[in-house]
Amino acid sequence: AYLDFMWKTDVVESWIADKEAQVRIDDYPDGLGSVQMYLTRHETFVTGLDTFKEEGIAVITGLHDQLIEADHKNSDVIRTRYGNLIGRYEFLRRDAEKKKETLLKLQASYHDLEKLYLEFAKKASAFNSWFENFEEDMTDPVHCNSVEEVVGLQEAHRVVVTSLVDTERVYDKLKELDERIQTYQVSVNPYTWFTIDNM
Repeated sequence: AYLDFMWKTDVVESWIADKEAQVRIDDYPDGLGSVQMYLTRHETFVTGLDTFKEEGIAVITGLHDQLIEADHKNSDVIRTRYGNLIGRYEFLRRDAEKKKETLLKLQASYHDLEKLYLEFAKKASAFNSWFENFEEDMTDPVHCNSVEEVVGLQEAHRVVVTSLVDTERVYDKLKELDERIQTYQVSVNPYTWFTIDNM
């Protein structure tokens, strides 16, 4: 039983070492779809850890308990080896949990970025449409046949000038959205070709 315990402990420690290397890889996804795929893969990884505890570690625990109850001459070695094994496994579980938390934070961050992208795209499209119409209205030739028409056009122009304050607020909101998007250090909004620079 002692040799069986030692051999199985070697096998489990090798398995744990392989999983420790996997969980410590700092390869993080670069988009919402990718992070969701990573989370799914990580859940499978954690399920594998849980299954292995039930199957692999449970066998070693049984051998450990059997040898300790029989007061084996190497009980101190058995206790130490078993304690180290369980400690490494629990540390691996904690690392896996930390990685999951990191992935969930990353997912939330990418979700926020997606919202910013969409909001910017909607506002930029509306602003661009308004601007094109405004530009067209301002560049159309003006022909008047009476003073009343001139007065009417002047009044319409005052209304337009007054509305520019609201339009300026919309543009400022677009700049704010762009600045928030840039904090994510990304390059292209996938929902629009408009940028703050080309508007």
